[in-house]
Amino acid sequence: MKTALSLVLFLVIGLVGSQRLVSRARGKLPVTILFLTGIEFFFLGALLGPSFLDLISVEVLDDLKPVVYLALGWAGVLFGIQLSWQHIRRLSRKMFELLSLDAALSTVLFLVIFLVVLGRLFPQSGQNEVLFGAAAFAVTAAINSPTIVAVLAHRLPARGKFTSMVRIATSLSAVIPLVLFGILFTIMNPGMTPGGGLFSGLAWWVFANLFAVVMGFVFVLLTTQKATRDQRLLIIIGTVMLVGGLCYFLTLSALYTAMIMGVVVGNFSPRRVQIFEQLMSMERTIYVAFLVFVGAMVTFNASHLFLLLVFYVVSRIVVRIVVSSWAIRVSFPEFSGVGFRSGLSLSAQGGMALAVALDFAHGDGGDLVESVVSVIVVAVVVNEILGVFLTRQSLVAIGDAKPSQRRSGGGNQGEG
Repeated sequence: MKTALSLVLFLVIGLVGSQRLVSRARGKLPVTILFLTGIEFFFLGALLGPSFLDLISVEVLDDLKPVVYLALGWAGVLFGIQLSWQHIRRLSRKMFELLSLDAALSTVLFLVIFLVVLGRLFPQSGQNEVLFGAAAFAVTAAINSPTIVAVLAHRLPARGKFTSMVRIATSLSAVIPLVLFGILFTIMNPGMTPGGGLFSGLAWWVFANLFAVVMGFVFVLLTTQKATRDQRLLIIIGTVMLVGGLCYFLTLSALYTAMIMGVVVGNFSPRRVQIFEQLMSMERTIYVAFLVFVGAMVTFNASHLFLLLVFYVVSRIVVRIVVSSWAIRVSFPEFSGVGFRSGLSLSAQGGMALAVALDFAHGDGGDLVESVVSVIVVAVVVNEILGVFLTRQSLVAIGDAKPSQRRSGGGNQGEG
């Protein structure tokens, strides 16, 4: 009964919160941008969760895991459907170079760093658990938030080639990290393949991709049938729920699998625009409920987790200043004049990093899962707050915005 009531609570908060997600962000202070990310719902979830009021208990969170796969599947399909060849071919070679350099260097650097850090902080954990936890830190650290940049560009206003470049880069920053995460997730969770090890994991990854492609074409076939808008929405919800449920049963990454499915839909469905619009119509409601759930999961039961949090946030900013700024200078030499501040435009993380953390929580990460997820989730919130000011500083430094220019009114975007 408590699980059912909690699910209703999530949906009610999601429906009510999504209606006012934008309207409350119309203040003139820069910090009001954070309301567009739904950050207050995260804090609401933390308040209702086991660490405080315990209205959403640990048992309820466990019971709702299958429902969470729906939210992860929704986020994956929504992201993947935007990766159509029609849009990708418009990107310049410089953009591909930036995305590849930044994602590869950031991910590898963080993976090495956190293999050492987690091994020292959690000596009782196995090598596989430490590797999987370090991978979660590395992947989430490489993801950037498109919302903060988009809203700042509107409010400052910020106009120019640098701002346009950053908006594109942040909107696509999750592609390479999600692919890496999908590979690592299936290697560490080889599902029903016999035996174990690298070969079984790679075989399971091949199966995950084939499964996603097949489900993508099933999605295309179902949505090409003549139907009303409401009927098509039911088909979309049913298909995403089916994929999420199968991922839960097969221990596949729902986020990665749904992303590949979305890529198929985005490239082969004649109704891709209508599907995307209908996915977006439910996006804010699901996202708000998702934030409440993630907030309720957070628990800090040891002092060294605070040290890990500070280290993760600080090291990510340093990597953005050094590695991301270098990648921007190499890929776009015309922006070399801004120096190390250019990387600050990629400082916010966003909702996709939260989704990766939640997907990681459903893998076989052992005793490290709770600690890693809690640190990443809180770090994303901190980086959203810092990202507002650091991104603004970067846009001003390049000359796309003036310090004194500001106008009221928010954007119309939320994190997905």
